[in-house]
Amino acid sequence: MQRFTDPATAVRVAAGEEFALALPGNPSTGYTWQASVDPRYLELTGREFEPGGPGVGAAGTEVLHFRALTAGKTEITCEQRRPWEGKSLKTTQFRVVIQ
Repeated sequence: MQRFTDPATAVRVAAGEEFALALPGNPSTGYTWQASVDPRYLELTGREFEPGGPGVGAAGTEVLHFRALTAGKTEITCEQRRPWEGKSLKTTQFRVVIQ
């Protein structure tokens, strides 16, 4: 599975292919990455957290898994926020080209 980390570089995948976005994070603070996608092109299929070190509360990487559904161009907007708060700590966008 391809893994992407740089929002400045377009994600290029084939229809039906699964891929992942890896973003720095620390869910123990309450902030998690929430992804918004166009459901015609992409499906969020799962998420996981990879700790960056030992110990409770260590920062690491949040990995969001997606499936490309059909050919086209779209974007994934990722907001790092607490679910109970309205504002984002950070927002980033990934351009996606599905072939």
